[in-house]
Order: sequence, then C-alpha cells, then structure tokens
Amino acid sequence: MREVHQRMKKAFPGHKVVTLEDLKKGGAKDIVEDIIVHEPTIQMCQHHEQAMNVYCFDCKTLICLYCSIKAHNNHNHESVKVAVSDTKKKLIQKLSSLSDTKASVSKAVKIVQATKANVTAQGQSEAKKIERSFTELVKIIRAQKTAISRIQEKFKQEIGKSFKPGEDSLN
Repeated sequence: MREVHQRMKKAFPGHKVVTLEDLKKGGAKDIVEDIIVHEPTIQMCQHHEQAMNVYCFDCKTLICLYCSIKAHNNHNHESVKVAVSDTKKKLIQKLSSLSDTKASVSKAVKIVQATKANVTAQGQSEAKKIERSFTELVKIIRAQKTAISRIQEKFKQEIGKSFKPGEDSLN
C-alpha cells in the first residue's frame, strides 16, 4: 500500500497523502482543519433557527423562509440560488456593455488622437506658409523702400541742378 501512496505523491506533488492511521492519531489535524475551513457554511436565522436561504433585495440581507413570510412579506425577495443566478446574468450583461463601451471609447480616443495629429500638422504647415509669406513681404517692402530712396535721390539731384545757388530761374 505504501508504494501506491509514494506514486500518488509523485503524481500530485502539491497534495499531501495521509493514511487513515495518521488521521486516527491526529497527525493530519491541519489538513482536516483546512477542509473544514473551506466548506461552505450555512448561516442560520437567529430568530427561527432556520437556514437563511432567501435574499431580501429591499434590505440587502439574507433571511430565512419564515422571515420572508413574516417580517419581510411586502419586500422584494428571492431564493439565494435564483438571486445569485440573476445577479450573475446581470453582471455578465453589464460587463458585456462595459466592454462595448470600452471599445467605443478606445475607438473615439484613436480618432481624437488622429485628429489632433492632423490639426497639429496642418497648423505647422500653415505657420510655415505664413512665415514664408511674411518673409516675402518684408523683401518686397525693402525693395520698394530702396526704389523710393533712389527716386528721392534722383529727384533731389534734378531739383539741385535746376536751382543752383546764385542763379535766378525767374529771369
């Protein structure tokens, strides 16, 4: 029999193999306590000493069948199994809805990011166009200023020739 247990230990390395003799001697007390702790416990009603297997939605609490008839008779209540099943279905629907919303939001974020990048690129392009136009206008203004300065200089020379000091042009 020991050989079988040894093979079981190798096959299930995370499990502890215990013999009946060990259990009888109390050598496996921690395993038994582990099993007891993990068993689901049934809550009992302190008023009627009955299993609380009904859920009152109005009070958001577990109640026993007698409490559902007496103290909670006008409340919205259901068996725990049905309440858990219904709640699970609602949670799955909400999760699905949230997943759809997440997908929609992710898509919208991508669109906004693409739009931002496009607007930024267009803004930079327009800023360069404006800068080129401004530079061109400055060149034109400087050229016009130079041309006007030349015309003024020629005009001064012509006026200077016409009115030499000591000459009276009115004769």
